Amino acid sequence: MPHGANKHFYSPGNKWVFVPHTVQFGMASRAVEYILEKNPKARIGIIYQDDDFGLEGLGGARAAAAFMKTQLVKEAPYKVGTIDFSPI
Repeated sequence: MPHGANKHFYSPGNKWVFVPHTVQFGMASRAVEYILEKNPKARIGIIYQDDDFGLEGLGGARAAAAFMKTQLVKEAPYKVGTIDFSPI
């Protein structure tokens, strides 16, 4: 059972690997869908960790935005360990 929920842990499938939680793609896509269901005029931006985990979530957010016939208005990566998120 992997600690993380990145597709690299379960794809391709393996009978010895069990992922007991939602993966980043699914979490991000569902979050975007939920926001747009509650407020169809919402403008969504996303900050994401600049690695495979974050990119998988970004992919889910993009997919959901496309499915809901909109787009993300801003995407901003950050490096692992970042503690200051103030604008430059």
